[in-house]
Amino acid sequence: PELLTLVDGSVSPTAIMHLQNGFILPSLPRHETPTIFQNTFHQDFPRVLNGYLASINVMFAIDEFSTATGATMVVPGTHQLTTTPDQQYLKEHAIPVECPAGSMVVFDSTLWHAAGANTSGHDRLAINHQFTRSYIKQQIDYVRALGDEVVLAQPPRTQQLLGWYTRVVTSLDEYYR
Repeated sequence: PELLTLVDGSVSPTAIMHLQNGFILPSLPRHETPTIFQNTFHQDFPRVLNGYLASINVMFAIDEFSTATGATMVVPGTHQLTTTPDQQYLKEHAIPVECPAGSMVVFDSTLWHAAGANTSGHDRLAINHQFTRSYIKQQIDYVRALGDEVVLAQPPRTQQLLGWYTRVVTSLDEYYR
């Protein structure tokens, strides 16, 4: 209920789940952490629409987010920027989002962020959801991936979040149905 309240109040009550992914941030000595997409500063929705909020991320911390576990680093004030910030600026102004396991972290998907370095000795787990306005095409077509039978067995709100009511037709036959 808390998640849906946030989605409804920010993106819209007709929002869809753009993507869902799980993160396993392995623990490594700081000097051995590879440079990959997750730990370089990026936006999850690099489409700035004149201040219009089109997407939010909702991340669930399965494990504690701390500096030692590689807490997500965010750079306050960098959401909705129309130009790419200097990487040095991002590194100097980033702050870790620290929270206990079970917490929900919510941010505008245009916010510049990166995973921190996990040096804790154990993997850090999280699940990320990105919700967008219903007219933005999903990263994965969940309806086709799961199949009509599975989706139709869900409550109407779940069907909506999976994209049932905003499907793109693949043929004239589907269009005329």
